Amino acid sequence: MLWERAVFTPGFKETGKFMTAVRGGFVLVGESASPSPTSLYCSKINYQGDTLWTRRLRFPQALVLYARGVVEDRRGNLAVTATAFSSGNPNRSWGILAQLNSTGDTLWSRKIGDCLNSLMLGNDGGYVCGSRADTIPAICKYDSTGRQVWQRLVPYSSSRPGSIFNLVAVRGGYLLQLTSDYGGTPNKFVGISEAGAYQQERLGSLKLASQLCSASDGNVLAAGWAVTKLSPVGDTIWSRTHRIGSNSMQGMSHVVELPSGRLLAAGAWFNGTTHNLTFFLLDRNGLLLRDTLLAYYIGRQRTAGIGVTSAGDYVWAGSANDAIPYNNTPQYIQLWFALRNWDRLLATQPAQSNARAGIRLYPNPADDYATLATTDGSPLTGHWTLCDLLGRTVAAGSLPAQSTCRLPVQNLAPGVYLVRVNGSQPLRLEKK
Repeated sequence: MLWERAVFTPGFKETGKFMTAVRGGFVLVGESASPSPTSLYCSKINYQGDTLWTRRLRFPQALVLYARGVVEDRRGNLAVTATAFSSGNPNRSWGILAQLNSTGDTLWSRKIGDCLNSLMLGNDGGYVCGSRADTIPAICKYDSTGRQVWQRLVPYSSSRPGSIFNLVAVRGGYLLQLTSDYGGTPNKFVGISEAGAYQQERLGSLKLASQLCSASDGNVLAAGWAVTKLSPVGDTIWSRTHRIGSNSMQGMSHVVELPSGRLLAAGAWFNGTTHNLTFFLLDRNGLLLRDTLLAYYIGRQRTAGIGVTSAGDYVWAGSANDAIPYNNTPQYIQLWFALRNWDRLLATQPAQSNARAGIRLYPNPADDYATLATTDGSPLTGHWTLCDLLGRTVAAGSLPAQSTCRLPVQNLAPGVYLVRVNGSQPLRLEKK
């Protein structure tokens, strides 16, 4: 372990439920309560574990707030969603979408929808989330000012409204995971176009995925009782379960694609008394390379997210409850820690230069454009994708059937990205 940090205020219950990678570090969002959750609690740390800022967000007429998601947009601002309950009518709820700047200050907030969940960044830079219209689940898209662009109702079936449990961006639109809200019924994957039109649906398994995220090859990774790779329309490509000793990876809730193409999965395992943290390093086909289990003595841990630092090390974020008693009252805290990159402990093939692999990428670092070029002058055909270190696709396009292809990077934030040609091994690109 490289470092461990606790972020909290004595006497308050402060949770961490959703984490996202941002420029220069990570942001964690949960609730702050004393005793009821009356505000959202946000914290940002850098790659070394230093707390850069904390914020408590309150909204008019909201007696109780529950965090539903956080993302960073292309301008470096943050979008946060929450479900709010009224001070005048505790049974009435509504959704809140708020935009913060990079230092956590509120730029605007909007009262929108109901029961918002699964917030994500849209393919064109807007905000997309699951919601409800009366009792019918809906997917909603908002622009960078919080204006609703479109809403699409997506009931599980004509007789069962169901709920949107998860969603993820895919090429040309979005893939939703729906549950019927009835036990023993398989979940369903529904495709929605960029303009909000229904495309297709597939039946899934009886078990829901805790997280869906984009893979650098254009497919989708799912974390739950197994790590699964899905096609962009929800068909299963492969699914893997693993065990620590005699215990399966119960509670495994998050997966992230590493720069090497390997996968890191994490979650919490209940041992009968408390929750321990589990980590699995998998190859690109989901096969186990290494695992570990961290036993904590400070109550029960909940995973909010995992990420990768600029040096390739692993960061876990979440919360611990029943921890660090304060005046004989259990303290709820936001918890962070980092593990050193396990790749250094595993046998690997010798590194191959871009030139030897047949494709060069230059200039590197790049400012406005980067160029892909074949070393023998043969034409580049197929497609290219540009991803961040969390595996999120930030740009993609077709290759021109020529020996070179220019990739526009002028609108990207400074940092490290991965370029893949037809799903091949990634090329590392640094944006100045």
